[in-house]
Amino acid sequence: MSRYVAFLRGINVGGNRKISMIDQRTWFESMGFSSVGVVLQTGNVIFESDRLSISELTQLIESRFYDQFQYPATVMVVEMTVLRQLVAEYPFQRGQDQVNDYVVFLSKVLEWPSGCFDNVGEEKIRLASMAVYWQVPRGMTLTSSFSKLLTKATYRSFHTIRNLNTLDKIIKK
Repeated sequence: MSRYVAFLRGINVGGNRKISMIDQRTWFESMGFSSVGVVLQTGNVIFESDRLSISELTQLIESRFYDQFQYPATVMVVEMTVLRQLVAEYPFQRGQDQVNDYVVFLSKVLEWPSGCFDNVGEEKIRLASMAVYWQVPRGMTLTSSFSKLLTKATYRSFHTIRNLNTLDKIIKK
């Protein structure tokens, strides 16, 4: 039995698309997943499954999610061992009060514009396999150069972002 986390994009962010943690957990259990747990309110569901590949899990969750909640959520399923490795390999100094530490999960390999991974000012960006490490000064998460790039239509539907503190909580659960 393998352990996974499903990141449901856009759940309970800014008061939109409210789905309770209990509803998320119950819904995953109704699909036959075991050891289901939810971390925070923003669509972080831990579960176990031994029957499907990651792409099959993703397709199943996305299609049934729309049927259940009438919202076409983008779902990123990550094996827990991969998540642990991504967090362990975070390349920037952690725990600084003046910055936010993020991992941007990618659902596919994307073509990035030239120079977008050059560190700009205090913003630091590093490409990893199917993820991007991103450290940005507090207060600039929505206005930084990389943030503006992520909101472009070309990239918007192929990623979800999690704070490193949230990922630490997921790993410990």
